[in-house]
Amino acid sequence: MEVGRSDLQRGAFAQGRQAFRRSRAALPEKLLLKRSEEEIARFAALERASLLNQALCCLKLGDSVDPKEGLQHFRSAEAAADELLQRHGNALLEEPLLFSAPQSIPELQTMLRRVSGANETWQAKAYFRRGSARERLQYMAAALEDYEAALQIEPGDKIITKQLHALRNRQRKTELKPEKMFAGILQRERMEREKEEAAA
Repeated sequence: MEVGRSDLQRGAFAQGRQAFRRSRAALPEKLLLKRSEEEIARFAALERASLLNQALCCLKLGDSVDPKEGLQHFRSAEAAADELLQRHGNALLEEPLLFSAPQSIPELQTMLRRVSGANETWQAKAYFRRGSARERLQYMAAALEDYEAALQIEPGDKIITKQLHALRNRQRKTELKPEKMFAGILQRERMEREKEEAAA
């Protein structure tokens, strides 16, 4: 984990991404069965940090290469943030929070969500990074939803607010100019009309 952080600080994003992947893979889930709540909480924190930093490295890599190659990195960033939100997202806490060591992988996954639910700051980062990846992939509606979710968790965050407003402004400009939204369709129609006129 420290190697990945060091790589991230010095701008070696590809090496950082690999280091975060390795740190996450170093402890298989099955080794956490029958472990204490403290050990599971430490693993959950490590996994959350690894996936968040992996998403960040992928975003930085995508921004540093040509647009076509960047798409692959943005998809990886989206996948890392998505996995984090699925594995550690809010658990419905209808049952009492009595701890019993997990005996199976499904019990462990429930426990991961429970111990992760206590600190929601990571969720704002995960939504923000997934939103950033989706925005770069041109999934504007999905990015907007992620930014709004992040802002709901961290209402005073200036960076999230700035990104959300910028995306909304871009969306409004596009909505006001349907010819840009439908440029390809309009061009094909124009070409077909020209062909018909030339044939007639």
